[in-house]
Amino acid sequence: MISLNETLLKTSFEKELCIAAFDNLKAVNKLRFNNFAYSIRELSRHILYRLAPDKDIKLCTWYKPSKNKYGDFVISRADRINYAIHGGFDNNVLSAMGLKSSIEQARKTMLDSIDDLNKYTHVNENTFDVPESEVETLADKVIGSFNGFVDVMTNIRRKVISHLEYEINHEILIATLYETYSEIDILSTHSSIENYYIDSILVDDITSQDVYFTINGTVDVRLQYGSDGDQRRDDGYVTNRSFPFKADVSAEIKTSLKKFHLNGDIHFEVDTDEYYE
Repeated sequence: MISLNETLLKTSFEKELCIAAFDNLKAVNKLRFNNFAYSIRELSRHILYRLAPDKDIKLCTWYKPSKNKYGDFVISRADRINYAIHGGFDNNVLSAMGLKSSIEQARKTMLDSIDDLNKYTHVNENTFDVPESEVETLADKVIGSFNGFVDVMTNIRRKVISHLEYEINHEILIATLYETYSEIDILSTHSSIENYYIDSILVDDITSQDVYFTINGTVDVRLQYGSDGDQRRDDGYVTNRSFPFKADVSAEIKTSLKKFHLNGDIHFEVDTDEYYE
């Protein structure tokens, strides 16, 4: 039997549900395959709902409420998949990044995988009381459908994040960081930031309203010991040092990544350990 891809299993409930699903295959029961298929389908549903909660989808500018056959407003599976892939970014931004067609294809593949899982949960003559010799073959098809969903979701999400990390305007981020208070102020009488260099931008999360990411880089600082008067009398000392820094920040989703501005709450850390060595 092929292995189930557990990449998207994050909560204890999801992990326990996965174990219980496979326990069904060990049972002496004419519905064991159906129960297994149903449990795996439900596992995919819980994962999708966790990745794309109702309240967050409704805040997205791209979300358009639709009605079911009973006239009730619903959030479709396609809506949930869209949010799980790209959060609040709309089609204009995705098209500008060259990702729209890739996302559309990924969404279709994931919807097809979910449809396959639904098909296997139906109880009919060819899936009821499945012979021992056929259980593993059918179970592999169920696992394959689930894995297809997980693989595509993981890959397209990674692709979106990779494009974001590449497209975000470094100059705007640096300009904002200049306004940030940091630990360097305590290193000398007068400390000033001379320059920032960004080594990497890692996107941590995309929500309906914001993008959260981590900036890693180097900051050049000027450290002055003594007053300006001390410097004129040659009683002071000035040196320039460079330190690695890390900043956990967020930015509001905009129609263009070139217009990103960091939100006010910035967790900024400068690694000054080597200064004290």
